[in-house]
Amino acid sequence: MRIVIVDYIDNEITSLKIELEKIAQISEVVIVDNESEALNLANESHELFILNIGLDGIDEYFINYCINKSKKVIIHTDIDDEDKIEKLNNLKIVDYIIKSIIPRIVIDTVKRIINNITYSILFYSNETDRMEIVNHIESQNFNLLEAKTVKNLINYLKNNKVDVILLDFAKSSYDDLDIVMDIRKDYSKNKLSIVMLQYFSNKKAILSSFLKAGVNSIIYKPYLKDELINIIDNSFKNLDECYLIDSRTGLYKFDFFQESGQKILNSSLRENKPISLAIIEIDNLSQTTQDDFSLIAKLLEHLASILISSLRTGDLICEYNEYKVAILMPNTSANNGYLVIDRIRQKIKELPYILNEKQSINYTISGGVAGKGGYDLSVMIDISDEYLYRAKKYGMDRIESLQERE
Repeated sequence: MRIVIVDYIDNEITSLKIELEKIAQISEVVIVDNESEALNLANESHELFILNIGLDGIDEYFINYCINKSKKVIIHTDIDDEDKIEKLNNLKIVDYIIKSIIPRIVIDTVKRIINNITYSILFYSNETDRMEIVNHIESQNFNLLEAKTVKNLINYLKNNKVDVILLDFAKSSYDDLDIVMDIRKDYSKNKLSIVMLQYFSNKKAILSSFLKAGVNSIIYKPYLKDELINIIDNSFKNLDECYLIDSRTGLYKFDFFQESGQKILNSSLRENKPISLAIIEIDNLSQTTQDDFSLIAKLLEHLASILISSLRTGDLICEYNEYKVAILMPNTSANNGYLVIDRIRQKIKELPYILNEKQSINYTISGGVAGKGGYDLSVMIDISDEYLYRAKKYGMDRIESLQERE
């Protein structure tokens, strides 16, 4: 993405430029402090304009000119005027941000609209006036699909990647409820979010039925633009969490572990900070018969709960290679990582899994720990796996690690 900042050039704006340039998806950030240069850039390939409407010539006409050129527009100003904010928010702008109130929100907003292009919203309305909602969604850089009929809605859903369905009903009725129920036959709430727009209604029984049928959220009209965007954003976050986290154990899935873990490792290497990775496994699982798979699942859940409660929130824990667990520990040397995992090993011996009122199961774990050493994540995993193999070979209920020089 290429960005133009149209504002007075001072230390604050220069710092903003530097922060934006750190975002990987941004290839260029240009600052100009006059309308003439800004107009020239609006005719080029820059995609996002961050505008201070306190600057001469940066008015509603210029904003509309940028929007008509298919530019995304963020207003970033000290002008706190409710009428102006409401008027400009009705245009197809990303956001109106008051500098002095939330100084850093412009960075978060830019990151958000860069990510939004990966999400798809399917919008269906039986209202005659739908353009305001369409403008609000399109301004946020979402991939928008518009369904004009229920048949279109179902066809789009079958043939396109859809993350959120936005339903805009003039008046909710039990006929509209059939639409939600038809969608929920094939798509669960944690796989596809349904957000419904609705005028204030005293028909609480109908609205309750919509929620029971599978609507995730209801927005009452007239709504605030920020309300709509926040609810949609939260829908994506909830869906992402479902995709990233195993609902049974609460641990991250390995794909997410690989992606995020490599970023954490790269950061540690750049800043020359220690990092360690452990692979652990419950001992003697290979001796368990087919009939005991449900018990294995329960033991893994028990192990996961101990790990989550024993480790820091910044540590990354995931299921790895069927019955193993991988743990990435930032700011932790291999020596300290060994101590952390060994304490967990001892804790597990003292906390048996309670099967029922009369029976509990004691089990042990073994593990391997590796330090960063300049390796990439896959190499660290292989090394930790090798140490785990040694721990199993030399008697189990133990943690193996190559001791580093501190």
